[in-house]
Amino acid sequence: MGNIVLAQAGQMARCEFLEMDFMQLGTQPTVSVLFDEISATNGAVFEAISGTFVSDPPKLYGDTGTPDTIWMNRYYFSTTVGGGNPQPAWCKSLQIRVDFGASDVVQNELLAFTLFGALHQEK
Repeated sequence: MGNIVLAQAGQMARCEFLEMDFMQLGTQPTVSVLFDEISATNGAVFEAISGTFVSDPPKLYGDTGTPDTIWMNRYYFSTTVGGGNPQPAWCKSLQIRVDFGASDVVQNELLAFTLFGALHQEK
């Protein structure tokens, strides 16, 4: 998906997490992002952010809980450091890649996604 423009000239987007809702079929997908590029060429690569995720909202499901029929995954853009707070990513645009794998034989479905963050304006 992309190129998703999040900020214009004089602005920066602070991306905290990506939340994606999937039908609970087959295997969990791999989710990757590409910041501020138009293609994964000339050294630009998609970065996997799906290594660690929690069910959304985490206050309801905790670290390991999940709904019965849907995956509501929250993917933080950066690993947890220091005092346990995930660090945001800064960008103007991004692309998102969702990969269910070539061996999945079910009809996988992304139902919705949300990018959570803030827009910062130069002064």
